[in-house]
Amino acid sequence: MFNELSALAEYWQVLKKDNPELRARNAAYVLGVSELELLMTRPENEVLRLKHQPNHVLPRLEALGQVSALTGNNGVIMQKTGQYRDFSIDGRVGIAGSEIDLRVSLESLAYSLAVTENTADGQILSLQFFDAHGESVHKVYLTDQSDFDAYRKLIDEFTPANQDRNVQVQDKLATPDPVIDLDVAAFRQGWLDVQNAEQFSGLLNQYNLSRQLAYQLVDNYLAHGLDPVAFEAVFYGAAMRKHPVKMTVGSFAVVQEHDSVIKVLKRSGRWFNATQPGFSLRTDTTQIGSVWVVRKPSGNGTSISVELLDQNGDLLLELNNNGAGASASQSEWDAMITTLESRYSLVGKNIVA
Repeated sequence: MFNELSALAEYWQVLKKDNPELRARNAAYVLGVSELELLMTRPENEVLRLKHQPNHVLPRLEALGQVSALTGNNGVIMQKTGQYRDFSIDGRVGIAGSEIDLRVSLESLAYSLAVTENTADGQILSLQFFDAHGESVHKVYLTDQSDFDAYRKLIDEFTPANQDRNVQVQDKLATPDPVIDLDVAAFRQGWLDVQNAEQFSGLLNQYNLSRQLAYQLVDNYLAHGLDPVAFEAVFYGAAMRKHPVKMTVGSFAVVQEHDSVIKVLKRSGRWFNATQPGFSLRTDTTQIGSVWVVRKPSGNGTSISVELLDQNGDLLLELNNNGAGASASQSEWDAMITTLESRYSLVGKNIVA
């Protein structure tokens, strides 16, 4: 950990000079700090700390008009251009729908910033939200079609006079050991009894299991390990069939979804990109630890998804049948995934890449 912001700023400049394409998130990892701490090295005219009141700030995003919403984790970045609409708060969860589909755990947010980036093409303005560990969980970039007056009004209202650059980020806790003498049969039955994603997450927490370990405990019907390249095959298979794909990216604090037919697919170095006008999904394939076909009960029958996990067994990306009109196309999706299971199966092989 750096004690002096000036020293950290100097090392960051050297790193950027040698690696101009390096993201701030990755630069922070290399330097042994959080992205939030890295941003705090920049002057106030570039980075402003806002009053952290997400339950008041997030509903105001709709007034900004068209923006670019970005949610990512260590391996996947989803970016969607549109307008936040009908943002509502249900207890501890914030929900936006329509153009930008978002779910936010309000209590998991800890810091809010207004960031100005000066580039050769002009200024880029954004609102950025961080968790207690200093990790970026959601970013909102203004576009040429945004309402800049509404942005300035929001910034003026939520900028405190005290711009303390020191932040106290929490260290991440180690993953708890699994339940001793775990009853695998009981865990499997619990899996079969769940009806939604929240219940499934609760089941994993109950047994202190990462997804990786949970998937290794059950049979191949519930969780089937695939060659990591299989996730690219899902996109190509869906594109050839003109089949919409529901994509879910997130972290503990924010989950962003998008479903559509994706036609433009491209591998560029370690990145696999799926794009359409106003939308992009970028996957750093070097961060993929394993790929699984996962079956879970749902209100409409069994849901079959393809999940990318990182080296720690945490979820990077989930691919599923599209949300709108899912029942009409479910059989086609199921058939496509079943074919992939046969072609890319790692049964009897080392599942973790």
